[in-house]
Amino acid sequence: DLETFQTCLQEPAQKQEVSEDLAYGQSVGVRGTPHFFVGRVDGGKIVEVKALSGAQPFPSFQSLIDSLLH
Repeated sequence: DLETFQTCLQEPAQKQEVSEDLAYGQSVGVRGTPHFFVGRVDGGKIVEVKALSGAQPFPSFQSLIDSLLH
């Protein structure tokens, strides 16, 4: 419902939240949607993070995950 969505965005609190989320995404390298980050967890931290942007077929994800497992 585009009208409800646009009305919601005009609310100051919602507008601020969307702006903050957008700024955070841009700060970590997101340039569009969909955007995925894949990595390994080591010692409770995410390491070797790799990004995959755009609609991708399963083999793209499989290759990325396989590269982190070896």
